[in-house]
Amino acid sequence: MSIDRFHVVRKNQTIEDVTDVKGRSLLHTIYQMRAGVEHLYIFRTAAEAFLAFQQWRREPCEKISLTLAGVEQPGDRLPLEKS
Repeated sequence: MSIDRFHVVRKNQTIEDVTDVKGRSLLHTIYQMRAGVEHLYIFRTAAEAFLAFQQWRREPCEKISLTLAGVEQPGDRLPLEKS
C-alpha cells in the first residue's frame, strides 16, 4: 500500500493535510481509496474514527477500512443510501 495523501482529523470536522506522519500515532485510522487516490485519515480517538467510518462507508469509494488500536476491524463499504 502506497498512501497518496495523509490527513489528520480533529474534532471530527477539521481535516488537515499532512505530508510527514513521523511521530504521529497511527493507531486509529481510516484507509480509503477514492477515484484511484489512496487516503489515510488519522484520528486521535477510536470513537471519532468509528463514527466517521460508519458515516463514510456509505459514500462512493473503491475501498474503505478501519483500524482501531492498530488492529484492522471487520467491515467494508455499504450500499449507497437512496435519497
